Amino acid sequence: MAGIIAAFGVIYADVTLVVGAMTIRMDTMELTATATALMLRRWRLAGRAVVAPIGGLGLACLVGGLMTRALSLLDLLRNWFAVGQSAVVAGLSTVNISTRIVAFGAAVAGILASSAVGVAISVTAIPASAYLAVAAWLGEVSKALVRCLVGVNVAMLLVGGCATLIVQRMLPRRMPGSTTVR
Repeated sequence: MAGIIAAFGVIYADVTLVVGAMTIRMDTMELTATATALMLRRWRLAGRAVVAPIGGLGLACLVGGLMTRALSLLDLLRNWFAVGQSAVVAGLSTVNISTRIVAFGAAVAGILASSAVGVAISVTAIPASAYLAVAAWLGEVSKALVRCLVGVNVAMLLVGGCATLIVQRMLPRRMPGSTTVR
């Protein structure tokens, strides 16, 4: 569902739809599971856990792309629509140093906070995936390939999550209601 909603957000240059897709596709649990498994050196579990966010983004991209292709074949896309024409959506789909920093920070918040942070985590992946899907299925491969860098953001999410767990492990633990370190 996130792929379809985000693809419509890209097509109609509607930030609300893209943000809505991000609220549906929250990756907090997958991030936490993967980072924890990596830190515990449970490689098999880490491998299974990382399949969820990567597979989910791939599926969102595929579904959004198929929907875009169907709309194109049925001539239901706006006649004036061009991939990347809207500055609003292009800004959401850009993968650059700021999205990497946001991915790292979102991962830290995701490990430390509740699942409500999942939107911040998804902001680094869903818009770029939807843009990739729409551009690829409409034959704008050169524009789509730049968005493939979304994998870097996923890597930064894992680096941020693991770094947070490393810092937590290094901090002394205190007993609740006590001033002594155990």
